[in-house]
Amino acid sequence: TGWSDTRTARLVSAVGRRERCPARRAMTSNGETAALLGVTPGPGGVHADALPPRSTSNRSAGRHKWTFATLTSLALAGLCALAATRHEELRAAGVDVDDTAARVSQLPDFGVDTLSLTSVMERLGVNTTAGLTELTVDYAGVRITGNVYAKLWDEPWLQRAPLITWPEYMDGPDDPARFTVLMFDADATFGMQGVSEHEGKRDQTFLLALWTDCQGGSTVQCGMQSNMRAKYLMPAPPAEDSRHQVVFLLLRQGERPDGLHDVRFWLRTDQLYRRENRVHELIAENGHLEPKAMTYMWVDGKH
Repeated sequence: TGWSDTRTARLVSAVGRRERCPARRAMTSNGETAALLGVTPGPGGVHADALPPRSTSNRSAGRHKWTFATLTSLALAGLCALAATRHEELRAAGVDVDDTAARVSQLPDFGVDTLSLTSVMERLGVNTTAGLTELTVDYAGVRITGNVYAKLWDEPWLQRAPLITWPEYMDGPDDPARFTVLMFDADATFGMQGVSEHEGKRDQTFLLALWTDCQGGSTVQCGMQSNMRAKYLMPAPPAEDSRHQVVFLLLRQGERPDGLHDVRFWLRTDQLYRRENRVHELIAENGHLEPKAMTYMWVDGKH
């Protein structure tokens, strides 16, 4: 068909769920017709003489008075018919609709921010088709749940590295599984944590922290500054920018082709400019990292 996997997946996700559409009905009942037309049906149903008089104005000739329910029903029926048609076209073209739908990005329901987070994951090459859960991130009792935080008021606790936990992915306290946690600013441009949005497109990343080889279902041990691959930096967008989206991503460390589990990543933490746009590189060079969970917050850098 010439479509890419991504476009096909998006199309299928939009049209491959016919079960959501109401069943087609040949005609409405007398009661429904009466309700839509605003008349009272007689013993034999709705008759022409019971209908509202048609306007004789030339200006309104040929027009109908549609109710909101009628328009909504017609629009839904049209969309469902289109979805069914496209569904059959994909099958006729040899596309496995059910399999393709399963490969669509599956993020937790973050409301209106789900779309922007999906875009970030796609831009960085993060495979989320297996489905991600919401990651638990705690800043001294403040649990991150997609809220907006201001540097002006929240700096005292934002300066401290958070505690990140994922007990749901552990098979007991002795589970040897290792995990990596990324924390990055998804709205950076060039410069320390990004420059003014008026000077460039905000499509880069800035690495705020990197925990690797984490065991025990949390960052308690690997979260010590001496053990971190990229020491924690407080998110601090430029004051002239609008708020930035800060993302936390949990990945399970599988086995590399050479039999090791280590994460390939080099960084001198004193060179802050080397943290710019490194997330894509880390994901690309470590195919053994399997995304498991994520969450995010918004940070406003205005003083």
